[in-house]
Amino acid sequence: MITPNQLTAFRILIAIICPFLLIWNRSFLGESIVFVAFTVACITDWWDGHLARTKSMVTWEGKIADPIADKLLILGLMATFSFLKLYSFWWVVPIFVRELTVTTVRLIRLKQGRVIPAEMAGKVKAGVQITSIYFTLWFLMFMHKGFSESQSFLFSLLQVLHYSGIFLANVITIISGVMFFYRLNKA
Repeated sequence: MITPNQLTAFRILIAIICPFLLIWNRSFLGESIVFVAFTVACITDWWDGHLARTKSMVTWEGKIADPIADKLLILGLMATFSFLKLYSFWWVVPIFVRELTVTTVRLIRLKQGRVIPAEMAGKVKAGVQITSIYFTLWFLMFMHKGFSESQSFLFSLLQVLHYSGIFLANVITIISGVMFFYRLNKA
């Protein structure tokens, strides 16, 4: 039987491979593979949490590794998109700062024996970040299929979604970070 920790380790492997594949294999095929791998990683994120809760397989290691795997997956791809000049480095900075500070605080509290449960704002933030990555992957894939703004309404739509996605990901990420620290100070 597959354990939640094995699924998390698999997700970490995907999170490491995807950025390298996007940089190394700049093609529609490479981007399609990353798209599928990212989807598999998203499914394993849900699956490992479901297994851990329903089968009483929650471990201390899993509580640490799971959020790290999530951050590696999302931040790795966003940093790669920035590296590929799909959007500015400065669009990624607020997301990096929020994710690193909140994850660090969570890990410190966990080490002290206090679990900070995920809140709805954090789940919405993760969903928006994942959607933003999908929009950027679609945009990137269409760029390599030879479409341009003048040739395709769909390409133009994906370009708008790509930029709107990273913008919205920033807004929601900042709001959820402020809410996290506000609630942390109230506790």
